[in-house]
Amino acid sequence: MAKPPDRARQIVVPIAALAQPLVGLLPQLGWGQDVGARSDAVPSLVTPAGYAFAIWGPIFLASIVYAADQLRPGRAVSPFQRRVGWWAAAAFALNAVWILTAQAYGIQEPTLAVILLILAAAAVGCRRALVSSPGDGRGVAVVALAPLAGWLTVAAVVNAAAVLPPDPKVPEVAAVYLALAVGAVLTGAALTRGALLYAGPAVWGLAAVGVANRQDGDATLATAAFAAAAVVTVAALLLKLGRAAKPSAA
Repeated sequence: MAKPPDRARQIVVPIAALAQPLVGLLPQLGWGQDVGARSDAVPSLVTPAGYAFAIWGPIFLASIVYAADQLRPGRAVSPFQRRVGWWAAAAFALNAVWILTAQAYGIQEPTLAVILLILAAAAVGCRRALVSSPGDGRGVAVVALAPLAGWLTVAAVVNAAAVLPPDPKVPEVAAVYLALAVGAVLTGAALTRGALLYAGPAVWGLAAVGVANRQDGDATLATAAFAAAAVVTVAALLLKLGRAAKPSAA
């Protein structure tokens, strides 16, 4: 028996996707403070340079394109969209909530909890898309969810560093451990399907952390660690792409 069209999901996904950039405009209307400024207000050795937050533009655009694509008539009954759409809606809606709370109250424990939930929803949705057969908007969904998950992998670490009590004795050593942990996760992800779309934004974030530390001039070890994590991830990406480009043996 065929399932009825999933009209609710087709409505919720665009609302959630559009809420993200619209909520981000509130500081320009005099409410709250920009997320980048909030991040700069809690400096640490894992705070990225301000330019890194420009990546939200392409991420928001990709989510809106996906939301529009899943509005096509055939998508209402698509088994693929049923598996992925609600996870995407959850990720987009939670992201709007995170932006709203961060702008209002700054980076605190509740915002860290929300960003972990966004990462989980985006990662599950992306994984479900990657293991599905092509068609029904699979590529558009991956383009929307993989970069979001990749960027949030680094953003979660940045939020954690801003929230957790700092240890004045070993801040640089702690930053090195964080760099190594994130680098290990990204290197593993870079060798899987959807590698470039996931790891690319994350490398962007790692590099921005290194740039910020380099500008400060007092975190040589941390800068080297984040640079090394970015380089190793890129090397894994190139290895993955090289393997994909090789013709299969006859």
